[in-house]
Order: sequence, then C-alpha cells, then structure tokens
Amino acid sequence: MSVTSESECRRHDLPADGMGLMSRIERLRDRALNKDWGEVGDRCAIVQASFEEHRAQPRKVQIALALQAVCEQMPVRIAEDELIIGKRTVYGWPEHDEAQAAGSAEPGYMIADYPRVINAGFLAIIDDLKQRLPDYDEADPEHIQHIDSLNSMVFSCEAALRLAERHADAAEELAAQQCDEARKAELLELARICRKVPAHPAETFHEALQSFWLTHLAIYVECESVAFSLGRMDQYLHPFYQADIAAGRITRERALELIECLWIKIYENVHGAIGHVQTVTVGGITPDGRDGVNELTYIMQQASRELQNVGPSVASRIYSGTPDQYLKYILETMRMGRYMPQVYNDDQMVPALQSKAIPLQDARDYGLIGCHEPTICGKGYFRSASWPGYVCFQEWLELALGDGRKLDTGQQHGPQTGDPADFDTFDDLYSAFLAQMAHGVRRSVIKANRGEIVKWTMTPRPMMSALISGCAEKAMDFSEGGAIYNMSGFQAFGIGTCADSLAAIRKFVFEEKQFSLPEFIEILRNNWEGQEQLRTRMKRLAPHWGNDDDDVDRLGVRTVKALEEQINRHQNIRGGPFILGLWSFWQHVAVGQHTAASADGRKHGEMLSHSMDPTAGCGLRGPTAAIRSAAKIDTSELANGGSLLLEFQPKLLGSEAGMNALITLIRTYFALGGIQLQLSAVTPEMLEDAVAHPECHRHLVVRVAGYSDYFTCQPPDRQAYIIKREKYGTV
Repeated sequence: MSVTSESECRRHDLPADGMGLMSRIERLRDRALNKDWGEVGDRCAIVQASFEEHRAQPRKVQIALALQAVCEQMPVRIAEDELIIGKRTVYGWPEHDEAQAAGSAEPGYMIADYPRVINAGFLAIIDDLKQRLPDYDEADPEHIQHIDSLNSMVFSCEAALRLAERHADAAEELAAQQCDEARKAELLELARICRKVPAHPAETFHEALQSFWLTHLAIYVECESVAFSLGRMDQYLHPFYQADIAAGRITRERALELIECLWIKIYENVHGAIGHVQTVTVGGITPDGRDGVNELTYIMQQASRELQNVGPSVASRIYSGTPDQYLKYILETMRMGRYMPQVYNDDQMVPALQSKAIPLQDARDYGLIGCHEPTICGKGYFRSASWPGYVCFQEWLELALGDGRKLDTGQQHGPQTGDPADFDTFDDLYSAFLAQMAHGVRRSVIKANRGEIVKWTMTPRPMMSALISGCAEKAMDFSEGGAIYNMSGFQAFGIGTCADSLAAIRKFVFEEKQFSLPEFIEILRNNWEGQEQLRTRMKRLAPHWGNDDDDVDRLGVRTVKALEEQINRHQNIRGGPFILGLWSFWQHVAVGQHTAASADGRKHGEMLSHSMDPTAGCGLRGPTAAIRSAAKIDTSELANGGSLLLEFQPKLLGSEAGMNALITLIRTYFALGGIQLQLSAVTPEMLEDAVAHPECHRHLVVRVAGYSDYFTCQPPDRQAYIIKREKYGTV
C-alpha cells in the first residue's frame, strides 16, 4: 500500500472576473493544472501476470480476475485537502491494445447505471447476480457462456469492493499520521464512508458522491480511458442533496465544494486530456415529463464556471419549457470565457430516440456520451461503429468523379460507377455518387460488425456489464448484446463541402456549360493549379450551404436523406439498428488532409466542413441563415445526434439585448427542428495573439469540437481551424 501527501505547487490565477475559489479548491485545482498526478504504476504487468495465472479460465473470467488483481495491487494515494478520494494510479491496457490491433471496436463511450450502485450498493448487485446462476446448467453447452458471464460480473463487482476497502485503510493510516485535528477528522470520515459505499446504499450527499467516484474509477481501471460519461448526475444526486439540506447536514456552499472536488478528480482521471470527454448531462425533461432543472443543476453549472475547464464536459439539455433564466446562466458563463456550452433539444432528441423503438420514459432519460452521442443511461450500448462509423460525403463525391478512383492518387477506393465523360446530366453524376455512398456504408457496416466480434472475443467488460440493465437478465456481456438497447452509431460529416461542390458542378457544368465535366475534373486533379481566378469565382458565385439558399440546401437535405436510407438497410451484429448522426469530431480536418481538391474551391489537403456547419469562410449571411439551412434537415430520426457550431464575437453577449437575441436564436433553431447547438465566443484577434504569445493566454477556453479545451493546448491544425471559423457579430 502506498499513501502519499502532495505538497503545495505553483498557483494558476484565473482571469479577473470577480469570482474567487474556496481555498481548498484552489489548492486542488492548482495541483491538477500543474499536472501533479503522482507516479503511475504498470497495469500491463499486473494484467499479464494475472492472465498467465488464470490462463485456463474463460476470457470473461480472466478479464474479471485481472481487474481484481489491479484493484488489489494498484497504488492508493490520498492527496492533501481531498474530500473525494481515489486515483487511477495505473496505466497500460495490453488486452485492449491487442484487440484494437486485431480490428476491435473502440472501447469506452458508455454510461453505467450509477444510480443503482448509489441507491442499492454492490452487495445487492452481487446477490442478484448469484441468484441467477442456478437458472443455468453448466453441463448444457448453451449455458456455459451465460455462467461465465454471471461469474465474471460477480468477480468484477467484488474487485470494486476491494478498491473501496483499500481506500478506507489508506485514509485511516493517513489519519493516524495527522497532527491537524480537522484534517484527521476528514480522513476518518472518508474511511467510514469508504467502508460503507459503494458496498451498501448511500444515505448522504457526500456518501453518494464517493460511491459514484469509486464506481467510476473501477470502470476506468477495467477499460481504456475513452469517454465513460456520468449520466444525469443532477437528477440522481438531487434526492441526497435535498435530504441533507432538509436535515441540516449540509449547506449549499458545502455541496458546491464537494462537487468541485469531484470535478477536479474527473479532470485528474484522464490527466487533463479533455478530448477523452467524461460528459455530465444536466437539465432537460424528466422521465415523467417535468422540468429537470433543479438547484443541483445550478450548482454543477457553477462548479464548471468557477473551475473553468477543469472537470467534465457539460451537456445542457433544454426543451420548450426550460426557463430563460437557466439559458442566461449558461450564456453568462460563455461570456466570461469559463467554458463554451453545448445545448441539446429534448423536443427533437426524444422523438428521434423513440423512432428507434425506445419507450418515451427511457427516451426522456437519455444522457450524452463523448462529444455528441445520446444513449439511454444505464441501459444502452450505442457506440460500437466507432471509427468505421465516421463517413464523409465529400469522399463519395470524389470517388464518383473518378469512377471509383481517388482524384489525387488514382487509387481504386470504390466501385466503378461510370466514366464521368458519359454523364449527360447532373442526375447521372448524382446516381454514381449514391452508388459510392451505398458501397461505403456497406464497407463500414462490415468493418464495424467484425470489430464487435473481436471485442466480445478478446475484451469483454464484466464490470460495465454488471452496471448495464439487461446484461444480468440475459446473462450476457454488453459487447454480446446484453444491454436493453443495442445501437451502432454512424457519424457523417462534410455535408457543407459536398453540398457546395454538388451545387457548383450542377451550376457551372450542367446548367451554364462553362466547361465539360472531364475538363472540370482535370482542374480538380491538378489542385486548381493555374486556375486561381476560377477558384475564386467558384467560392464567390456558387451557392453555399449555411446561407438559407434553397438551391444548395435541397442538395444537402437530399443527400442526408439518402444516407439515412442506406444506413437503415443494415443491422448490427447485436441485433440492433445502425443510427445516423451528423457530426465530425476532428475527422473533417484529418480526412481533409487526404481528400482531393473539391468543386467548391477547396484545395487538396484543406479541411472539410465541420458537422452540420457551413464550410469555413462561407457562412456569409449570419447565424440566422446558418440555422435555417441546418434546420431543413429532417432530424426526426437522427438518433445519433447532429451538431451545429455557432461562434460569436464576445461583444454580442455584453448587453442584455444581445443575450436575449441569442436566447431567441437558440429557441428558434430548436423550434425549427434543430437537435443540438455548440456555442463559442472569442475574437480572431485574441486567437491569433494566443498563437503568437501562448504564455499570455493559458486560460483561453474555446469550443474545439464536441468539447471545450484550452486553445494554447491545441495542435496547429486545430488552432488554424478555430481561427478560421466564422465569428458572428450579430444575431
């Protein structure tokens, strides 16, 4: 056992805005920003030794016993000032590295049933699992896998209990060394709490938070660190907060301090790598149809405001009944530059989930994982398509123009869909484009399903399966289809670039006949070399997505609908549907680097359009036009989300009128059918100065993609994209 105490470190002063942190929180926050994580142990060695010891066991059981070994051997550290304890002190996932090298679906991206652990405790979960074992006969070949699944879940839950016991021991040991009586009392209280939870039900707000955290930690110890999200924390913790307030056990200030301690643990958990988004979902409508905004919602928003970008990514659910007061609080935080909000439209997201046969009450209880994706908290596995699920509209258009070959390299990446010289009409080209789309979707489906086979064979996850409804009842790991809801997400991007390119080809080639299609394709192959005037004319005269121009918007809408129809033809290997989302994360930058010049005037290697946004530099008619274009897309079945990013000059939020105008814009977009908005506020001048003088802008927070992060921490290509995005000065 290792118990350490961390010393004071360099201070990180936040921008002056009249806001101060509690002294304890300031010290904890500074340690996190100073990357004072402590030494990290070798999880690989522990896991490999366990696998060797239990090599005769089934893979599921091997994984669970390896988790027990890690929870028994990992260093335990409790830092000075901490009121929530537990650190991920080991790194290295050889089993996941091996599985991904074999083509496994990406790990992570789920929300566990945290409320069940907090309200019932792991001992009750273990008892439920053990009571199911007699239903299966190990002599029956069809039952063997079910017995292995249940046993592995039991072993993994027992591992979480051991992790809690070791933290209780460490807290008591550290308390015995304390001269400060106040800190000694805190440590003894933490020891008491860890002896109680997560084994037993929590009864106080502090116990509930510690129960959540040890459970979350165990999940991250089991699996690689990618986007395990927190669910609707303001909903499932609110009864504990209310009870403590009523009994006089807690004050609002103390609750805020505890939440801020947790937010720092969440940041520390991924060593400040915000892109590994651990998202907390707040607000929105409750399963029984009430407004879910409560005092704890505001406390969590305040914690994120005060800690700036230290903590989880915050996904704010709203609906038509959400009060303006709540929206103003969110926008005020953006004006302060503390973090950049993302808001989700329950009035559209809930019906989209219902379209996939999810009952109303469960659909209303969705939470966000990763950057944009919805899932049903504690009941769903939605993310398995992962990297194969990222698909690019512009790539299919490029292949249609090249008869299945890339225009830049000449490599055959798609089927032969016709020599463009034989395309007499725009519809001929569009038919070839649809054929490339169908082939691309089919190829992604195959890769995603094969990746899932690798996943359930090599890296089942009994810890998470024990905390997903349906897995115990079916006696199946969630990777095998044990969850109640089994979806696989497609993420499509580049709609702006593709729609603009289609519109330009239709206008200049087929309608105005300024040149033949083969001539135009040759210009693209040559990356617009010697054609700068023409390229400029294309950018200036062609219609552009995001400007409320029906000529190009109809093409975008038609193309999205075609993709939805293609995806709906397929089923994932767990028996669930593939579902469409319109967002790109960073793929619009990465894929753009390998995509040939496009008909909208874009050069080879330049970024593609982001998510549902206009192409950077082409949103010329303001944010109202941008939302009108995006809202023409039917999102009624967009069950994997759809992101539109709007960035504003900060001065817009400096007045009550500007604030009210932005609230009206949000409500208008959502009333028109928009499903999600990402918001940001920063000037291009400030961004450019931050590139030149990063030491002066350490605390400059921007919306990066589906998450916010410090601008100066971004690589150059991301900084360039953020600078290039439209910064609207009016609504």
